[in-house]
Amino acid sequence: MEMRDGNFSTAIAALEQARGAYSKRDDIIRCVLEECDAFIKSGKPNRALDLARRVLRIVPNRLH
Repeated sequence: MEMRDGNFSTAIAALEQARGAYSKRDDIIRCVLEECDAFIKSGKPNRALDLARRVLRIVPNRLH
């Protein structure tokens, strides 16, 4: 809702908080993608790229 209204900093803060509450990899990745989208829409594409790289390094891959 915040992103739709253009409140990107509020959306980013909420998504960051939500990401910390998740334990499943898929949920964390989904949240990070939303957070990256908010960074990009707020004119901060480098922050989005940094976040994606950082989280993908620390979130373990799923074993099949």
